[in-house]
Amino acid sequence: MNKLFLVKSHANIDFLRSWGLRHQLWRPKADFGYVIHGLLNILFRGFPPNSFYFDQVSGDLHFYTRFNKDHLDQHLARKNREACNGLGFLSSCRGYDVSDISPLVENNQKHSFQIQIPPIQHQSHTRREMDVFSAAQGSRQERQDAYTTWIVNRLTNSGLCDVQIDDVAIGQSKVLRKGARSLTSRTRDEVIFDLSVATFTGSFVTPEKQCFLRTLLNGVGKHKAFGFGMLLIKS
Repeated sequence: MNKLFLVKSHANIDFLRSWGLRHQLWRPKADFGYVIHGLLNILFRGFPPNSFYFDQVSGDLHFYTRFNKDHLDQHLARKNREACNGLGFLSSCRGYDVSDISPLVENNQKHSFQIQIPPIQHQSHTRREMDVFSAAQGSRQERQDAYTTWIVNRLTNSGLCDVQIDDVAIGQSKVLRKGARSLTSRTRDEVIFDLSVATFTGSFVTPEKQCFLRTLLNGVGKHKAFGFGMLLIKS
């Protein structure tokens, strides 16, 4: 992979609420992760972003793609106009920005970063997700230390080096998730729950440019398709 582009747009919050309610992908007090997920799949069917970042207050939407501005313009011109307008991809909105971040990346280069991610792991014996702090209760680690150890391991396993965590902000996000449709019903079961979310800021070194660009494109951790796990590079 030689090129990677960062897309920035500004979504219409009122549209997200009404569209989400109409399609049963949003409920009051829940985040907009499922709504953004649905709209991105409408617009980019076949190659939706693996992860994205969405500011629930400002409406700022960020994601990485392999496609440049000209390619995206041509692609979006043929897509659902309502969805394009809602996510800020029309010139009648603020428009959207596409920047090539590839020239900013070199081998063995240090970068500052931020990532918002649920610190969870998959339990093979129960086939369920579990908070990494709860899973590490026997180690006597504090919650912040358990989360820090986990994210350092995740980023290191993604090919990054010398990962340093400077700050950890711990909170919760109320999320909506839907089950699969049953054979006897057209409706899908839904659940709204509080998901533990940690926002990490720190730095790392990119050992190899191609590996780093793939990590940015792929995202990190669970729930990537719903607005978590995107590495935001700060320098």
